[in-house]
Amino acid sequence: MGMSVRCVRLRHGNPISRIGLRSSWQEAVFMSWGGLRGAVGIVLALALDNKVSQVTDYGNDAENTAHALFRSQAKEVLVVVGGVAFLTLMINATTCAPLLVKLNLTKMSEARKKII
Repeated sequence: MGMSVRCVRLRHGNPISRIGLRSSWQEAVFMSWGGLRGAVGIVLALALDNKVSQVTDYGNDAENTAHALFRSQAKEVLVVVGGVAFLTLMINATTCAPLLVKLNLTKMSEARKKII
């Protein structure tokens, strides 16, 4: 679902696609496949871990038990998000070259050659 939304947004909702050379549907598909993988998720997980560590550094014994639980849950979120980002990076990185060939994006058009 997210991939299709990203592809439509890149093809039709990107202001840069209205000027200069327009992107084809093949280019939009490749940009959505090869886009940033997990960068925002990792940043948010790191921010959560940092904030939980700051907030839970003090307290009495009863609070320390809850604080330890919060810290372990924040670490778990960081590990899961990092793992998902790593897996999508590895899957997408290894399939980018075959996708370029399949979408016939390995050859440059004459118009693009003149502009570039």
